[in-house]
Amino acid sequence: MNQTNSSNCGPAIGLRTIIEQQTSKAVLYPNPTTGEVYIDVTNVDRIDIFDINGRRLAVKSANEVIGGLIDLSIYNQSILLLNVVDQQGINHHHKIIVIK
Repeated sequence: MNQTNSSNCGPAIGLRTIIEQQTSKAVLYPNPTTGEVYIDVTNVDRIDIFDINGRRLAVKSANEVIGGLIDLSIYNQSILLLNVVDQQGINHHHKIIVIK
């Protein structure tokens, strides 16, 4: 017997997705920042930096994140979106405010 979704709620989220969202924590501080942000996660694969319009500004590899430091001082006062991808492929999304 086929089951149909008559509630029109869209696709269901899998259990793995829920567990990953609950257990994956990447902490960035300070926020707001004047330029330097520290990330508290040990297994970073890369960090994508976007402006508020979604335009990719930079991609930082794990080798460029030395001691958990991300240098955002080259950017003007703005809101940046950081997508931290860990070695398991889990995305950690953060909004960082850069003040000058």
